[in-house]
Amino acid sequence: MNTIHVFTINVSPYRSIVVDHERGRAFHIFHDLFVPTCETLHIDVFLEYTVSTSMASRKCLDTQLKNTFVLQKEDYVNYNYQVYVRNLVCCCPVLWPMAIAAPCEYQNLADYADAVTVGTTGDSLVFCKQKTKTCWRCSPCDSGKVVKEIPFDKITDVVIVEPAGGCCPAEILYRIYIQTAGRSGVEGAELTIVGLTEKDAYSLRSLIKSKGKGGAKNKGMERV
Repeated sequence: MNTIHVFTINVSPYRSIVVDHERGRAFHIFHDLFVPTCETLHIDVFLEYTVSTSMASRKCLDTQLKNTFVLQKEDYVNYNYQVYVRNLVCCCPVLWPMAIAAPCEYQNLADYADAVTVGTTGDSLVFCKQKTKTCWRCSPCDSGKVVKEIPFDKITDVVIVEPAGGCCPAEILYRIYIQTAGRSGVEGAELTIVGLTEKDAYSLRSLIKSKGKGGAKNKGMERV
């Protein structure tokens, strides 16, 4: 018999999906009554399968990342979904039937937030996005895995734009623009990262600044 502290999702009066966050496992439980949503269960018969519960533990590269940062999922999803709804409402009424795709868009945003990891190795900044669903969430609409690695000595500037302004919704996301030689300004950034927390945004900037070439160029890294 196994004892685990879990969070459960009741899907019927006789079946629940139980998630053990500590071990990254999930179980189908068959029972007579609803299981409380948070308790210690004593399980002797179950079907086990693996689930993804720790975004920071995802492996994007063969190289071990020394520091990892993930998107602030709740803010990222809520903000971008509100933008999607606003743009849909403001569009020509002919396009309003496209609102049927709204549930897909919400899940797409959630999947993207889960799929992104930003990290550092000994000499590079790494951006990784795992394969995700887009649009109508069918196979032809899949977006493939993306891995981008930028050596620290190629980075000339890191611009952080703090959230301000905006309407329906108000801007709440931090934006980081990674600039390299020959590419400058927000529009010409080599890499744009949207959705880190304030703490993570400035921690990432400090890491890049401390490892950048010569240090002189990095003194100009901006806070906007």
